[in-house]
Amino acid sequence: MKILHNRHVLRHGYLPALLSALLSACGGGGGGAQVPPTVGGQVQGFRPNTTLSLGINGFVENFSSQSYSVPLNFKFSQSFNSGDSYSVTVERHPQGQICAVTSRATGYIQSSDVTGVQVECHDTLLNDTGISRAADGSLLLPDAGDGRDAQASRLTKVGAGVLGFDFTKICSSGDVVFSDSCPITPAFPQNVWSCTRDNVTGLVWSRDSHASDASAPALLCGKTGWRRPTTHELLSIVHAGKPSGTAIDTDYFSAQPSVFLATDSYVDGTAGKVWGVDFGNLGAASGITPAAAAAASARMRWITGTAMLNDPSPAVQSYQRTPIGTDFVLVDTRRELMWLIPQNPALKTWDDAVASVAGINSVQPGGYGDWRLPDRNELDSLVLRSAKNPALDAGFYGDNATTFSQSFWTGSPYVVDSRLAWGIDFSYGDISPYTKSTSARVIYVRARVFNTP
Repeated sequence: MKILHNRHVLRHGYLPALLSALLSACGGGGGGAQVPPTVGGQVQGFRPNTTLSLGINGFVENFSSQSYSVPLNFKFSQSFNSGDSYSVTVERHPQGQICAVTSRATGYIQSSDVTGVQVECHDTLLNDTGISRAADGSLLLPDAGDGRDAQASRLTKVGAGVLGFDFTKICSSGDVVFSDSCPITPAFPQNVWSCTRDNVTGLVWSRDSHASDASAPALLCGKTGWRRPTTHELLSIVHAGKPSGTAIDTDYFSAQPSVFLATDSYVDGTAGKVWGVDFGNLGAASGITPAAAAAASARMRWITGTAMLNDPSPAVQSYQRTPIGTDFVLVDTRRELMWLIPQNPALKTWDDAVASVAGINSVQPGGYGDWRLPDRNELDSLVLRSAKNPALDAGFYGDNATTFSQSFWTGSPYVVDSRLAWGIDFSYGDISPYTKSTSARVIYVRARVFNTP
């Protein structure tokens, strides 16, 4: 019977199949074990020579890119079994960027690799506002729900600073302050912390404020080209989330009195009034006469560096305008922001403006569903303070100057009074807290991923 059984196996071809199965089980036979599936995808807008840390199911891996314009294809080294679930998260952003998983962040593994995870990164060329939480600990939304402040624990910073701010202390000699001290040399026997570099904008500031009529130093902290700041630049260091004291990070700037700081900009481009920022009122910005500035003991803080935040010249403005029905989308390639501009921006109370965002995103204007109210720094970036009625580039408002010469809401609450929120009057460019029941006009913004429409 045994011989007959073997002949039966041979005759019907069962023995080769049995041997193949046994070899496969032992790792032989040339076919090899089935490769377990993996998870991966693509990163768009990734800044070159930086690192992005992505997590999957508790494991973290670092990825780097060599090009802005060419998307990075990535794959986690972690392998999975068919039927496993996965969740992809951003654990640490690249320096100067914020990234988000925009597609297939979660899912289940099938028999093949998951390749459709989409991550999008955008540059953060403007400082955030510092507006985060109220005195009772509640988030000050919508401002606190987005941007560098919201992602502070995941930012890659060159230096340090509260929330999304990133500052580095600089010695009189130009050296970086190390362990709270500066190197003493024959050339700098009294070498001390004298300047602060803003690692977001790249601008360098004098540590101390000075009399508004003081002359700029020829050389300080190893740098030349010291000047008065523009209004945009001075607003960039405002910490509008401080409930008391001077509206600035006093760990990186001297604890100046809560005073009005002057800029180099004149209201309407004439010498009648100078623009300034009130650091005693959380960074409200307005024009003030020279006499009033003197009476208020106005001060000034020196700055050097490329004027990234200056009023753009209308002749070189980089707005790209695309119609969407009766409205239009405007791309600001200088600051990597995309604006949704209704043909006739609606008048709304602040609460209604906040609530309107959900309705806007439900119809996905321009194909996007992540529109939001701009924070006060983003909305201020549009202001052209050398113009008036409106203080905007004509490429922005088109033939609707009257409507745009009015007040517009930001998504930034006023931290010391829950009845108020920040607004900007585009007649001239004043920034003030408004009562939330006030009617002001509304436009929307989203972050633009580099090299996308």
